Amino acid sequence: MAKKYSYWLQSGKYSLLQKAFVMLFGIFSFMVLARALTPADLGVWGLFLIISSIVETLRNSLIRNGYVLFMHTREKEDHAGIEYAAILTNIIYTAVFVIAFLALSPYIDSLFNAPGLGAILRYYSIILVLLIPFSYLEVFFVTKMDFRAVFFMYFVRNGSLLAALAVVFLTGIIIMDLRVLIVIYGLTAAAGLAMGLVMSRRHERMPVSRDYRILPGFIAFGKYVFANNLFSLIFRSVDSFTTASFISTTASAFYSTCARITNLVDVPSQVFADIMFPRAAQVMKSNDREGLRRMYEKTVAATLTFTIPAILVILLIPKFIMGIIAGPAYLQAAPILQIIVFYGFFLPFIKQFGNIMDVMNKPQVNSLLMLVFAGINIGLNLLGIHYIGLYGPAIATLTSYFLLFIVTQIILTRLLGVSRINICRNVISFYPVYLNLALGMIGRGKKEEVYAERP
Repeated sequence: MAKKYSYWLQSGKYSLLQKAFVMLFGIFSFMVLARALTPADLGVWGLFLIISSIVETLRNSLIRNGYVLFMHTREKEDHAGIEYAAILTNIIYTAVFVIAFLALSPYIDSLFNAPGLGAILRYYSIILVLLIPFSYLEVFFVTKMDFRAVFFMYFVRNGSLLAALAVVFLTGIIIMDLRVLIVIYGLTAAAGLAMGLVMSRRHERMPVSRDYRILPGFIAFGKYVFANNLFSLIFRSVDSFTTASFISTTASAFYSTCARITNLVDVPSQVFADIMFPRAAQVMKSNDREGLRRMYEKTVAATLTFTIPAILVILLIPKFIMGIIAGPAYLQAAPILQIIVFYGFFLPFIKQFGNIMDVMNKPQVNSLLMLVFAGINIGLNLLGIHYIGLYGPAIATLTSYFLLFIVTQIILTRLLGVSRINICRNVISFYPVYLNLALGMIGRGKKEEVYAERP
């Protein structure tokens, strides 16, 4: 049994640890900031984190899926050209955002009703340059299926951020404000990069050559994944930006707080998305559509076995969770949390749909869908905030997710014959599998203890 799931256990172990520690460090950092900053400043910082997350996620989407897919499906003589295409795309992408942030920062404060956001983005434009090698190493490690190295990079980056914030808050040696935060953010990114460089010594250096034959195809594939992630991130961030623009940054802080909590529900979805893509690329190389169908159904089911219990817990005790994470000032956001947590049910279906479209070389399908539904979500958010008020954006976004879920399932049924009934069966059947794996590990541990006691 353990051998059957060896790839998923080994890859998933470090991917899960990475996502779990990133989320936990993020939650603890947020707990410090919620008590050190005013709700207005916390709202501004929350908007910055959304923007930086969009920029860094888009960078990975432009490069990562194409890099992994090309490395696994192209001949070895093309690998040096793939390497060059990834590095050049990374540099150009960063330059575009650095110029954009420097040029637009004077207008951003008024656009989002967030004083200080423009200054933070000017500092961030410097950090973006530092993140070029960081993001490259992450993609390189994923291609090598070295999720352990990715884990340590993020552990150092996010762990040092939490440690620095805790020291500043508890000792009071520096006044906690937005500019201090962005400097700390940059220094901890440098620490994560240093760890990545250390971990990269275990791997052979990849050759790089100016093979322009690869570049057009690499960018052509990456632009669809980039567009898909852009529209997806806009989709997920509309509620925070609309509440900041039309209500206040304090209201946006309520949504940012809820997002921090519900991101924990999304961890399994992110983990399985990370480890599924390289495997799915190998399956697609042999044109095994039946294998893709089974992989989609089992991956979604495995994700739901973790997300459904988490959703139920948050639904039952939202105020208790909100009080622990952000304090009593944010308890009125508990009803928002109860709505937003339902996003977690639809995300496994939607994220794995994107992976399947990418490995089937149909990224334009996912991009078009996310473009359409990002527009629908913006429209519904504006209507929701106008007619319902504070809770309107949460209801609107949940409605958009439900509609997107229906459309993606119709497409997958026609292309691969995906069955929701099979997914439900797999959800039920996975719990005994987990139990057997756990009992097997406990039994193996006891045997090792017995052998160790023998003379």
